[in-house]
Amino acid sequence: MPIDIILYAPNKPTMAAFAKAHPPANPLLDAKGYPRKGVRYSWWGGSQGKFMTDPGNPTADPVVPPTFLPGVAMLLHIHSEFFDDNNITPEDDDYVKPADPDNIEQHERNRVVRYIKENGTEGTMGGVAYYEIDDVRLFRPKDVVAFIVANNVKGHRWVDGNSY
Repeated sequence: MPIDIILYAPNKPTMAAFAKAHPPANPLLDAKGYPRKGVRYSWWGGSQGKFMTDPGNPTADPVVPPTFLPGVAMLLHIHSEFFDDNNITPEDDDYVKPADPDNIEQHERNRVVRYIKENGTEGTMGGVAYYEIDDVRLFRPKDVVAFIVANNVKGHRWVDGNSY
């Protein structure tokens, strides 16, 4: 089962530096800066990577423009070979029984997310909880979905239809 990760950084170079270095044993990008097989990414909401926090009001007089978090956000899709290499199963030495078997958290089943959670600093931004490491923040998808719904803002849609 693939996993989606939502990352935020102050700018695109910071995001790229993070992806080239983390997790240390098997970074998201190879030495040439290309995504590893099984890693696919898309800048949030299109090529700009802007994460909307308020939809504004285009019919108001004067028009109220939407507002966005500063920096950039990215949706990272981990699948196939890279997912298999980072998946945590009951047969693995680092397996920890999930707190809720019916609602398994990402850090309980994926080494990339576990690495960020265990080595990062916890915080909140715009009402969304995160773990931060090297100026890059990891948001839980279910927290982002809750924020999007509560604030009636646009999320992100993959070409194949999966959306947040």
